Amino acid sequence: MASKIKPHKYWQSLENTIYEVKKVMEEHNYDTLPSGKKLAKLGYGSLNNAIRRYYSGFPNFREKHLGEELSRKPNGYYTLENTILEAKKVIKIHGFDTLPSKNKLEELGYHGLSHAITSHSGFLNFREIMNRKNELAERTFK
Repeated sequence: MASKIKPHKYWQSLENTIYEVKKVMEEHNYDTLPSGKKLAKLGYGSLNNAIRRYYSGFPNFREKHLGEELSRKPNGYYTLENTILEAKKVIKIHGFDTLPSKNKLEELGYHGLSHAITSHSGFLNFREIMNRKNELAERTFK
């Protein structure tokens, strides 16, 4: 579980924050910094708050201080076609039979894709749209 209460202004030290992030990643066997929601769930609410408050949020912290490559897509990227394409990639990469749930996508770090699916029509409708497109493609290539 999370560490004890830290001294005043502890989290304003970048060195301290990076140390704590690396410690959490090691203890919980993460290759990349987990989401703020995940950190809070694990009991690291103060670390979550510090990253948001002092280091301009998770994408900034990941990129600037951990050297993680951001998977954020440019604005306007998630058209219906691109959303389907990205969903298929996730299914293939992770060996799923079908599109996973919203929670599973977000747990895996696909927040943008999850949001795009929700905004296009929701997960249930999106799965139906994907299946129809797959059926059309299969008929076209037979």
